[in-house]
Amino acid sequence: MNLEVYTKSLRNNLKVFEGLLIDLSEDEAKWKPSVEKWSILENINHLADEEIYDFRVRLKSLLETPEKNWEPVDPSKWVNEREYNNRDLAESFERFRQERSASLNWLENVENPEWNNFYDHSTGKISAGDLLVSWVAHDFLHFRQIAFLRWELLKLVSNQFSSSYAGSW
Repeated sequence: MNLEVYTKSLRNNLKVFEGLLIDLSEDEAKWKPSVEKWSILENINHLADEEIYDFRVRLKSLLETPEKNWEPVDPSKWVNEREYNNRDLAESFERFRQERSASLNWLENVENPEWNNFYDHSTGKISAGDLLVSWVAHDFLHFRQIAFLRWELLKLVSNQFSSSYAGSW
């Protein structure tokens, strides 16, 4: 596994998230298509907490102490418990940026990683390599989620005009 490929992607993904937030108002960032869906702001705060409490700490654990049990996480509960949607967008993104930078600093200094170390997770055995790939994939899933929210917001402000010429979502 070429660690540099993944660190490069994680670094570049930060720029994509930044681009998805350009010119977004606080109201737009907090808007949700329904109660059970996440807003863009909730997505950004989720990403920051995943950086701190999930991907980085769990990958570090797998590489350094694979026999150690992982601390439980509950990202779905955190959205409401931690009041993600009551936060400031710029501060939330800066927090995510700082945590991603800390993750990249750590990843760039990992020496001789054992990518086949595994953890017996409730979803099945997950290797350190699986976790790294999932970290990058997690970003891609949230690109899609945020892009969809931006598309939904566009439909709201476009009133009587249609985006159907662009194609369907």
